[in-house]
Amino acid sequence: MSENKDGSRNTTPLLISASTNKSSYNATEEHQKVPLVTDTEAATNSNENLKSGLFGACFNTSNSIIGAGIIGIPYAIGTSGIGLGSILLILTGLINDYSLIILIKAGTLCNKSTYQEVVQAAFGKPGYVVITFVQFLYPYLAMVSYNIIVGDNLTKLAEWIGGHSITGTILDSRQLYIAAANIVIMVPISLFRNVSRLEKFAAFSLSMIILFCAFLIYKLVIMVDTAVPHLPSDWEFAKPKFLQGVSIMAFAYLCHHNAFLIWDSLRIKTTSQWAKITHSSMSFVVVMMAIVGCCGYSTFRSEIQGNILENFCNNDIMANIARLMYTTNIMLTYPLECFVVREVIENVFFKSPQTLLRHVIETIIITGTTLAISLSTDCVSIVLEITGVVTAAPMIFLFPALCYMKLRNEPILSKANVLPTVVVVLGVGVVCVGLYQVIEHLIAGVTCSHGAEMPYCIKTNTTFTDEVSYRYDLLMVS
Repeated sequence: MSENKDGSRNTTPLLISASTNKSSYNATEEHQKVPLVTDTEAATNSNENLKSGLFGACFNTSNSIIGAGIIGIPYAIGTSGIGLGSILLILTGLINDYSLIILIKAGTLCNKSTYQEVVQAAFGKPGYVVITFVQFLYPYLAMVSYNIIVGDNLTKLAEWIGGHSITGTILDSRQLYIAAANIVIMVPISLFRNVSRLEKFAAFSLSMIILFCAFLIYKLVIMVDTAVPHLPSDWEFAKPKFLQGVSIMAFAYLCHHNAFLIWDSLRIKTTSQWAKITHSSMSFVVVMMAIVGCCGYSTFRSEIQGNILENFCNNDIMANIARLMYTTNIMLTYPLECFVVREVIENVFFKSPQTLLRHVIETIIITGTTLAISLSTDCVSIVLEITGVVTAAPMIFLFPALCYMKLRNEPILSKANVLPTVVVVLGVGVVCVGLYQVIEHLIAGVTCSHGAEMPYCIKTNTTFTDEVSYRYDLLMVS
């Protein structure tokens, strides 16, 4: 492996056949990766045009991170304390950035191109089984949560626009809007076979998040003197349940299950190029998370909800516009999670190149089952809380650092292993405390309450139709 002038290493492409991939570790050939996009030799040059550049990969990486988790960041700040929470938000972002880089470096060390294969290279078949389960569970349940969020938000928008006339009708059904969003937008985009095709959708999706952040800043300014009670504990620097906040932050930051998909889509595959992508993406994401977290918590303080959108009154015009923007972001992030679930299925069950028919069948089965689950329930908060602790923290803190140290094959107490060891220790703490708090939550009982008005929403609700009629009446009188 040669060195470039800039110090970066030239790495061989990771998508190599099983026959040429004969490295020193004991990995079985039946789990060799089947490329996500398979083409004939004649189409190779055409495929190169579908590869991502620096900016396209940054869009996909940022969009992969900013999903359902961002609306829980204000609550994470509240449980941690405004000062410590802000510090932990930045620290978790830095750890996420570092673990993304060493994850890809671990892949280059063993010439592997999926998260599963890297863990298998380091820890054999047991490691492969564990990471496969984790990497399937997280994006799959994330897709379920996206469906539920889309349904809840679109239903509120429909009620605001249609008014009381749609109450009790099919137009007041969240199941209708979940199914419609899947059929019209989310499933068609999920049918793309190359992740680089999502660049334009990712750029548009991120623009929605930027507008959403601008909305929260505006709300912070105009809602300073609202009926939200001011309590002495609102501005405490640190609070005892700060590790619960870290678990939520880890859930929000996780994108490691998409890392190799985005790596594979790059035109230039070097670890230095990947470092630029992760640094740029994480810088943007941390700023967005900090704005949403600090502005959201500062606005609602003791009344902060796990979903920041639940804090806004149902008749708030700007809040409903924000719901629409965030729902758009969720619908355009959903396909990235589908890519990961589909790839895990390919790696586990199939050895032959993926055909178009199999690609379509897998996509329909994945989206169909997640749709069925989301139609049957609107309360998956405790499931996502468990998933965040069991999957997000290990995938960020534990697996990348452990694999990197194992594949480097250096003494555990060597200087190069200090930082990975610190990350592993932090991860163990987050997982253990997080599991304890989840069990505590289960014992206390889990309840769901969606759509209830907050106490400070003392104004009588009006719908968009009501407001238009009122303004029309005023115009006629004048």
